[in-house]
Amino acid sequence: ADTKIMEDERIFTEIAKIMDSRPDLVKMSAPKISPIVMDIVNGARAELNRKDTLERHKQGAKSYRGQTDWLMSSNYKTKIIYRVPEIIDSLTENSHIIVSELVQGESLDKAAESYRNLAPDMKRLVIESLVGLWVKTSFFGNGFYHSDLHPGNIIVRVTDEAIIVNIIDYGMGGTLTEEQMRQSFILGAGLELRYADVIAKSLWKLSNDTENKISFQDFTKLIKE
Repeated sequence: ADTKIMEDERIFTEIAKIMDSRPDLVKMSAPKISPIVMDIVNGARAELNRKDTLERHKQGAKSYRGQTDWLMSSNYKTKIIYRVPEIIDSLTENSHIIVSELVQGESLDKAAESYRNLAPDMKRLVIESLVGLWVKTSFFGNGFYHSDLHPGNIIVRVTDEAIIVNIIDYGMGGTLTEEQMRQSFILGAGLELRYADVIAKSLWKLSNDTENKISFQDFTKLIKE
């Protein structure tokens, strides 16, 4: 796996050099790609780290498992129950892979299509509920966030009692600190009120300021512009 990542790094680096040197992009003052190559590579490497993935899975289980919501439309009402698959420790321990219980269900698109007559807005309502859960746990809960909630990582099973939403694949994720939560709230307020100084300060504090290639004063000036 590490060999594949190193090859990807080489390819990304070469592509970034080509894109960053294109005259039309330089003329447009387009953002450089080269500085973010290692972020992409490190993200891929972190996703393949089995130990970290297991830890994120545990955090996901604490954050999402058992959470409930109500899906209500003009002619349909049911409960949503969130699940995170159990890890089978006996098969995962001392292994290079992670083995979880079998999850029964289908994609949200397929489930929504099956119930389009009974609940035509099922897909939208499930997505809104899922986004609400993500925001609640990330900013008002323990700070954990799943970084890869694309349709392939959501498996849905519709029963008579509820819609079961399984959230899988914890290769990407993290946990916000209390300070990051606080700065996120400040950033939101600054954006809502359009206070450039507040926006710049909160973004600066959310960044890794020791690696910033610009001064805070110049950054604030750019935000104001």
